[in-house]
Amino acid sequence: MELTTDNGQQVVRLTSNNTAYLRYPIVRVIRVADDELIIENERFELLEDARDQGIGALALALQVRACLDIGVVRLDAYAAGSLNSGMTGYYVWPKLGFDARVPAWLWLQLGAQNLAALGLDLTEPGWVSDLMASPQGERLWRLEGKSLIMSLAVKADNPAIQRLLAILEQWSL
Repeated sequence: MELTTDNGQQVVRLTSNNTAYLRYPIVRVIRVADDELIIENERFELLEDARDQGIGALALALQVRACLDIGVVRLDAYAAGSLNSGMTGYYVWPKLGFDARVPAWLWLQLGAQNLAALGLDLTEPGWVSDLMASPQGERLWRLEGKSLIMSLAVKADNPAIQRLLAILEQWSL
């Protein structure tokens, strides 16, 4: 644990490592913004052999439970990657409930025909969750999505939070 300054603001930086599962140590930055407690998952990357086993979702579920206990209102994550980049955060974090407004340049890159087929407004950039709401939109995001900073509202009534807490029940945790 380290108390440091980030953009002129004091933050707590936590680093933890589990070499059996993690490619790099997990880095989390805890900050207060507008009197709200926020945690940024700065780095979280599983080893190739540890992927697609629910380990990442379980780790997030444990974090969410702790966040609810201490009053964290939002989790942020740099959802890195794109198709064929070897990094899948851009696709995996939204499946776990993280969301972000798609930048205008990327919204246009998704293609007017594709967006119209999904019933989405072509003139106003939407959210990643708009795309993930249908199998066709999810496929489009998997193929064309890019790295974004995404957020998850940590509220007990958030359906994504409820799904994550259900993971803990499945593991009897």
